[in-house]
Amino acid sequence: MIWLYMRIATALFPKSLQHAKKGSTRPLLIIGAKEAYHELFQLQERAKKLRKVREELELRTNLRKKGVAIQVAEGSKSKPAQYRWLYDRKR
Repeated sequence: MIWLYMRIATALFPKSLQHAKKGSTRPLLIIGAKEAYHELFQLQERAKKLRKVREELELRTNLRKKGVAIQVAEGSKSKPAQYRWLYDRKR
């Protein structure tokens, strides 16, 4: 079980871990916990920005397609505007 923890910990925080001695049952000690949490926070913020850009690009491509789009909700800083498309009867 400890080997699984060591693998996960080294994958998540490669810079800030000190390895336990070979054969020891003690878990790894996190040396730079503050830096690791700061790095994690930065990754989360980057993920939020990338999600916002992806949603905006998807909306632009959907608006370029055929069909009548009706705006349902206004956009804000965190979310783009919401649209719905009129039903087009297939013959």
